[in-house]
Amino acid sequence: MVLIAVIQIVHHPVAAQSESFQTFRDKFDGEDDVHYFKVSGFVVRSVLTMAGEPEAKDAVRGIHKVRLAVVPRGAFEAQDVTVAGFRRVLEQDSFDEMMDFREDGDHVTVYSNSPTHRSEQCYLMLVEADDEIVLIEISGFINEAYFRNLVKLQSQKT
Repeated sequence: MVLIAVIQIVHHPVAAQSESFQTFRDKFDGEDDVHYFKVSGFVVRSVLTMAGEPEAKDAVRGIHKVRLAVVPRGAFEAQDVTVAGFRRVLEQDSFDEMMDFREDGDHVTVYSNSPTHRSEQCYLMLVEADDEIVLIEISGFINEAYFRNLVKLQSQKT
């Protein structure tokens, strides 16, 4: 997924915007091999332009910032928590599941919350890989139809 590659380019400490992201971050703070990244919307759009992805660039025009947390599965075990438990936290924070799919063996679930709960839309992408869990927070507005079509096309290929 191009967006994940884009996010991994810039590494900064972050302060999360959604309570769910902050809860996730705080839970694993201090664990080994846990990493946090932050990228501005400008950087995301610039990289997509350089990658020759003009349609994707247009779809993400309203993104203000992207934050990412990478947590090894061992940290979940060390903290005695589960992904299912975190999904319940998302529900309590008014996140609704938008889409759920598999990509290259990873289980990806995308959530959104209503902008009435805060000043801008917030999306969370939960990626469950064999060895790590990745949580991506996207603040701003995206063209949801573009991403739904992208997922549909990807699922037809597999």
